[in-house]
Parts: sequence; structure tokens; C-alpha cells
Amino acid sequence: MSDPVIIQLVSTAGLIVVAILGNRKLNRIGADAKASRQQTENEHAEAEYPNLRDELTATRGEVKGMARHLAHLARWMRDLATADTDLEAAADRAARKAARDLARAVEERDEKLAELREEIPRVIRSELAQHVEDCPLRNPPGV
Repeated sequence: MSDPVIIQLVSTAGLIVVAILGNRKLNRIGADAKASRQQTENEHAEAEYPNLRDELTATRGEVKGMARHLAHLARWMRDLATADTDLEAAADRAARKAARDLARAVEERDEKLAELREEIPRVIRSELAQHVEDCPLRNPPGV
């Protein structure tokens, strides 16, 4: 065999090896591409979102809406907590005022009862003395 034939055979063998290796690599890339497509492709052509990008965009919008709603709920909960604290403080103030008013009313009642304890025996003695003085049996008319 001549040198040009040997060179041609070696070149051809090299090209065959490169083609075989390249074909294997292309097959693996094709399989990976197919797997990627299956993972990102929506199986239902009639679905609301026919591809993953549209679905992610819609989902992102929904999540942002939920985040705004949660922020609103958090503010509402803080406002409720503040209102609850304010109501508790108002109830405490009202209870303290009611206790002071009740204590004052009890004190005034006790003072009036003390006055009555002194006044009633005096009135009874005075009325009894007047009755005795005016009694017709004790002082018959005409005598």
C-alpha cells in the first residue's frame, strides 16, 4: 500500500470514529433536550396556560396579589391588637372609676347612716315626750 492510501485510510478511520462519537454525543443531547421539553411542556394543549412561562407569569401575579392581601391582613391584625389594648385600658379605667364611685357612695351611705343613728333616737325621744305631754290620759281636759 502506498502512503497516500494509508493516509486516506487513517483519515477515513478518524472521520468514522469522530462521526460515531459525535452521533453518540448528539443522541445524548437529544435525549436531554427531550427530557427538558417534557418537564417544561404543559401536557394539556387546552389548558389555561399552554406553556410553563405563561403559567409562571400568572402564578407570580397571584403570589404578588396574595402578598398584598397578607400585608393588608397583617396591618389589620396590628390595628386589632392596638384596638384590643385600647379597649383593655379603657375597661381598666372604667373599672377603677366604678370602684372609686362605689367607695364614695358607700362612704356617703355610711355617713348618712351615722347621722340617722343619732337623729332617729332624738326624734323618737322628742315625739315620745310630745306624745306624753299631749296625752289626754295623763292630762285630762278640764282638770
